Amino acid sequence: MRKRGSLFVFSIGANGDVADTRRRIRRLLGPWFDRTPGPRGFVVGRLVCLWSGMHAHHQPECVALIRRDGWASRIQGMTFSLATSFALLLLPVGGTLWAASGLVDGSLYPMGALPILVLCLAAVVGGVWLTLRSDPDRNPVVKALRREFEPLSQPKPLRLDMPTEGTTIPVRMDVSGSRTVDPVGVGDLVKALDDIEDGAESYVILSRSESDFMQCAASVHGYTIELRVAGDEWPRMARRAADGHDATFQLEEAKQVMSAYVLGAKRFEGVEWS
Repeated sequence: MRKRGSLFVFSIGANGDVADTRRRIRRLLGPWFDRTPGPRGFVVGRLVCLWSGMHAHHQPECVALIRRDGWASRIQGMTFSLATSFALLLLPVGGTLWAASGLVDGSLYPMGALPILVLCLAAVVGGVWLTLRSDPDRNPVVKALRREFEPLSQPKPLRLDMPTEGTTIPVRMDVSGSRTVDPVGVGDLVKALDDIEDGAESYVILSRSESDFMQCAASVHGYTIELRVAGDEWPRMARRAADGHDATFQLEEAKQVMSAYVLGAKRFEGVEWS
């Protein structure tokens, strides 16, 4: 899961199966008026609205969208306390209307209305600040989604030795079929992979020639990487050498492997191809 403030993004599976994602979320939900702890809410189309049981007074704590993105599906949304945000945003609306009507009918002088408007502005800033400070990692409904859609444990991360800059071979980058960078630098590649994580892009293909390329896309719980070199009939999928059945990599690992390719690597320690 990637987050900035109250925002979060889940990679939830290959092939963009939105219907299966809806079913899995609905299985997590208890009856709305059941007093036992647990997530409550509804899923309508691609919209997800969840809260954490009776003790939260049925306040939405998580609003998100299920979306397809290339080879993967994602849940993207934000967490917040609806009651807190609504109260702090409703106050300035009421205060502004009161001050404006007072100025119009003469019951308030401009110097009397000014402090009200300042307080209204402070309430808006406070409401936005509290909303953005909401931490998905502390939100019980987001934790339930994490348990459902993210792996319970992570394998030991890769640590690759990068080739020196002197071995650089010109590499062309294709991003989601919509733009190219030629030649590509490591900084361009890292930005494109971050865009995949954020849902702005779908895949990245690095190519030294038509028959020598590496490609990466979001997959179940992470990223898949494929490589084709001269002599290969088809691209081969990357797997961890220490655990040959694990073909999923985390974002920083994908950056390492693909950066090594940009810098001219021929071999990738800790990775095997099948």
